[in-house]
This record gives sequence, C-alpha cells and structure tokens, in this order.
Amino acid sequence: MIEKREIQEYLSVIYDLKAQYKFYDVHVHPFDIISPTCNYKSASNHSKVSALSKTKNSALTIEALDLNSGRFSKTIEDPKHKLAKIIGSRRLYSHVGPTVFEHQMKLSGIDKALLLPVAPPQGPVDEQMKKILEIFGRNNRFLLGGSVPNTIETKNISHFIEEQVNQFNIKAIKIHPNITNINFISPAGKERLESILQTCGHFRLPIIVHGGRSPILNDIKASEHGCIKNFENIDWGLSTEPVIIAHGGLFGCDLQEIELEVLPILQKLLSKYSNVMIDISGMDFAPLFSLLKHIDPSRILFGSDALYYKQWAMIVTLAHALKKLKVDLVTALPQIVSINPYNTIFKNNGRKND
Repeated sequence: MIEKREIQEYLSVIYDLKAQYKFYDVHVHPFDIISPTCNYKSASNHSKVSALSKTKNSALTIEALDLNSGRFSKTIEDPKHKLAKIIGSRRLYSHVGPTVFEHQMKLSGIDKALLLPVAPPQGPVDEQMKKILEIFGRNNRFLLGGSVPNTIETKNISHFIEEQVNQFNIKAIKIHPNITNINFISPAGKERLESILQTCGHFRLPIIVHGGRSPILNDIKASEHGCIKNFENIDWGLSTEPVIIAHGGLFGCDLQEIELEVLPILQKLLSKYSNVMIDISGMDFAPLFSLLKHIDPSRILFGSDALYYKQWAMIVTLAHALKKLKVDLVTALPQIVSINPYNTIFKNNGRKND
C-alpha cells in the first residue's frame, strides 16, 4: 500500500520534472476494447465529454494505492467473476472524451497520449475510428493509432494502412492478437503479422503489440495468442520502426512464470532486435519491479492502459518501483516517461517536443 502522503511526494517529483520535460503515455484506450461500442452521445452538461447513459461522471481523486490490483491473475475460472470484470470495464468507459482523459493527465503530469483502438475478432474497425476522430477531433494532446481488422485480406493490408494514414492521420498500429484473434504461430497468422510489420516499416509507423494473456476473454485459445513464447519465431526486424511489446509481455502471468519464462525470452528479443522495446502499461507493482530489475530503462516506455487503470496510479507505481530499486528518479523517470516515448512515437507527429 502506498499512502496518500507518499503518493503526493512522488507526484511532486513528477511535477517538478515538468519544468524540463514533456511527459507521454503511449498506451491509452479511447473505448472499452472488451465490449466495444460506439453509442456515445455528447453529455448535456459538457461538450467535451461523451457518455453511454445519463449517469454522472465521477470525479477523479488521489487516494491510497493498493499495489496489487489482482489483474495479473492467469485465469478467471468463475464465470460470475468474469462477468463482473466485463461489467466493470464497461462502467470505466461510461464516459469518454478529451475532458475525461485530460483530468487523468493533469493529475499524472502527462502532456500527450497515444489513443489505441483495437480491431474486434469479426467485423470492420471504421465505425470505431470515425467515432474516435469525432470525439477527440484534432486535439493535439492526443495522437491516434490504428488497427487492422480481419475483414482486410492479408494481400490488402498495405492499402488499408495507407488509407488509415490518409483518412485518420494515424501515428502507430495496435496489434492485439488475443482480441483480434491472430495466431502468430499459425502460417496464416505469421504471414499476416509479417505483412503488417513490413507495411509499418514502409509508412514509418511504430507498432504496439499486446504481450501476454487476456484471462477475461471467453475464447481460451485466442486469450493465449499474445504469450511471449509465440513471439520467438517472428522476424521483428522486418520493420525498421519501433515495435513495442505492451505490458512488457507479462500480462496474465504469475511471478514464477515471469522470472523463469517471460523475462529470458524478452531479454533475447531485446538483444536480437534493436527496434524492439516494451511499455509498462497496466502492470501491478510486483511484475513491474521484477521487470525493472532486468530491463534497461533505455528500452522502456511509459504506458498506463487508461481508463482500465488510473493513469496517476501507474506513474506513481513506476516511481515507487524505481525508488525501491534505489534508482535515481530524476534520471530514470524522464528516460521512461519523456525521452523514450518522444524518440519512439511522438517526434513523428509533425510537431516539436513543446
């Protein structure tokens, strides 16, 4: 548990650093990716808030932080527990829009965020993309990522991504093998992934790929597609642009599995491919602490996985883990939250780091 007083101390360090640095979040979901819907309407009391119902958007506050959210469990055996988590995810996304996210960003010290849509297992992604553009507009605090749906044949991926660049001005591609159902170890899945890699290299688009399980999914096989062992036989160097393994490849893994299986494979990938990096989105303290012991900060980017996780809680958890490792916060925090994200993603948005 991190008490409120200590949280405020960490946030004070972050706010002080902002005199020299801009801070970035490379992993934010504009909509619920578990139960996606585009049925948002403008909230009657605020033009920059969109809602699914007439419920009031609750205020975001700083509170004592439980270091174990419980989201890193391998499986969710009880159907009622799984349903409760799905309903909880929907509630988190009952309100979206610039104001909702900017409240998070103000508390966290984050200046800009990358919005990541996720293509569903069936159907197109166009409606989702149009709604994101409608809600977030051309607000320069948000960059928009894209995602390739299964409705696009592998041979047409290059043309589709080019259209996404032209129509939505996307700055990255999100690949979620578990939700979109792309099996990296099948011939068709590997071919599809490699086509995306080559195309992103051509259009100079970074890739953010989910790493780990998705215990909340009903499709058990698909929920395992993102396991790090499935990354080993992919040529990630097919793209000249950064490939960012989300959640450090650890999501849904217990600590023993992280130490014995995930981290050794992750270290091999980072050693073999200079363009591979990781983000630390949605990570509990214990997995994050383990990862930070083994991975150089120069290969790590800050991501929160908001709104599933509170952005301020994720940056405080990072600061707390670095402090426990006796790492200098004034050096390491800007590396992970400012320098790496800027050099990897945000410098290509057509604006200076200002």
